[in-house]
Amino acid sequence: MPSCNILMLTPVKFNALQLTVPVSYGEEDMPAEFPGRTGATWAVTITLHEDGTAQLKDWPGPAYNLCMKVHDAGRYALLLDGVVVGRAEDYVPLCLGGDDYVELVWDAAGNIQHWRGEYQEFFPAAWRR
Repeated sequence: MPSCNILMLTPVKFNALQLTVPVSYGEEDMPAEFPGRTGATWAVTITLHEDGTAQLKDWPGPAYNLCMKVHDAGRYALLLDGVVVGRAEDYVPLCLGGDDYVELVWDAAGNIQHWRGEYQEFFPAAWRR
């Protein structure tokens, strides 16, 4: 019996974004004791709310305006209840700034201002529509 493979569009749900990016104390001006920083790495999880807003998970403060060049070396993952459902590497996804820079502004509670909910880059181009 003949058969073929077809691509079926399936909605993918997720509720968090995990980012792990390299930092350089002098260049990025991120103090060594900055929340989420361990050595030369900054790793945080962003909770993605159903209303389209985003918040740094368990953020202890402070408010911050981040513009950090990551030299095409970041790792980014969309999560659903802790399970990876999409990935992006190297270039910064648009929702985090885009190109070579992570650009985020958040308040002391970790609420990210002007969140851009664009997630296509976490999935192979052949899967998107």
